[in-house]
Amino acid sequence: MKNTSTHLQLDVIVFLFILLGSQCTTNKNNTYDRIRNAADKIKVINTHEHQCSVHSGEDQHFNVYDLFGYLGGDITSAGGTGLYMDIDSLNLDEIWDKYGKYINFSRNTSFYSSLVKGFQKLYGFNELYFTKDNISALSEQVVKNYSDYPSWFDEAFHKAGFELMLVILADWDDFDFDNPERYFAHVFVINRFIQLINVTSDDGIYPLKSLTYEMLGLNNFRVNDLDDYLVLCDHMLKRNIDAHTVGVKNTLAYNRTSEYEDVPYATAYRLFNIFPEQRTPEEKKKLEDYIFHWTIRKCIEYDLPLQIHTGIGYSDGGNPVKLSNLFRQYPEAKFILLHGGFPWTNECAMLGRQFPNVYIDLSWLPQLSRKEAINGFDVMLDGISYNRFMWGGDCLYIEESTGALETAKDVVAEVLTERIIQGRMTEKVAQDILRKIFRENAIKTYKLEERLGRDFLKMD
Repeated sequence: MKNTSTHLQLDVIVFLFILLGSQCTTNKNNTYDRIRNAADKIKVINTHEHQCSVHSGEDQHFNVYDLFGYLGGDITSAGGTGLYMDIDSLNLDEIWDKYGKYINFSRNTSFYSSLVKGFQKLYGFNELYFTKDNISALSEQVVKNYSDYPSWFDEAFHKAGFELMLVILADWDDFDFDNPERYFAHVFVINRFIQLINVTSDDGIYPLKSLTYEMLGLNNFRVNDLDDYLVLCDHMLKRNIDAHTVGVKNTLAYNRTSEYEDVPYATAYRLFNIFPEQRTPEEKKKLEDYIFHWTIRKCIEYDLPLQIHTGIGYSDGGNPVKLSNLFRQYPEAKFILLHGGFPWTNECAMLGRQFPNVYIDLSWLPQLSRKEAINGFDVMLDGISYNRFMWGGDCLYIEESTGALETAKDVVAEVLTERIIQGRMTEKVAQDILRKIFRENAIKTYKLEERLGRDFLKMD
């Protein structure tokens, strides 16, 4: 009798534990759903994009594989080299027969799941993986949509929930539809004149690649010394500001270290007078370092936020810690660290905690590693005020950008939900964080209302 009573008590305890666990799971799911739904109501300011120009109907070979973007890198690492070279010469079945197994080997990656989310949101794609059969039907939709690209982009842009993208554009004419400023604001890449200082043409005049001095309104202009070169760089900056540039970007961590020495003017002036081909690698670096410091001072003068690529790049050149001397030297500058510094997300968190002039852009991070995005963002929230977070997609096509946004919302909602369930945050604060990350911080940091003449805050 005693054993029967004991067993009954144990059964009741187990039942209560199961019931309590089920209730906790239900509460967590309900909380997550509310936070995630709140994220979907935000008109998103996407702070870092590329977006390719597509000329409607002119490319007969354009298909779903053209939109694979970063997933192509995963396919290559799986062993499927040459995908993008074969897209124009092989039909859909032939492409799958050659690369399908490598696509399947990538079903575990964050880039894969992010792209699927984009097609789920925009195309009604209701499957978890690409297959030979469903990718053919999906490609038919892609071909139809891209036959009228302006209409499709407009539809997809708003269906995804975007209001504005900060895009790397040299000229609005890169796009073939009217009024791209409805969708985009310009971020100017400063790599050109940082590295251009170490390039020369046959006649000794420093070139500007596709641009000429005449196009810049500098007729009969020559660069004879460092001072002339700085006049040229300043002119390029002002020209972009006049075209409503809202910020500048440095992506040099892809091909050089992120350590920028504060080189004296006299040293830079002397090195400038050495013919570029005769400069040592150390001298070339010193000149680039000088120009970047000069650029930071100009960004302060013109109140331009400065995006810096951090994370994956040139060896350990993308480690954001290497930039800390700049954060300390220029407290008036707004440094925006792209990609959360992946894989140095903890270092990024430390820098954001230490320097109030450092802002964290979570662009690309959720696609690189969803798990690290969750862990990294959670750590960052422990030490960084939430008025210094932003998000961007860093993609080439609207389908990719949409999937990136969906993935980022999932990541942020998961982190915030856990804090709410643990009693460390209210839902009201969590929703304020959502609005700040996906919209309001970008409006304030880049001064979008002032620079673009649009009343963003009242449109939310």
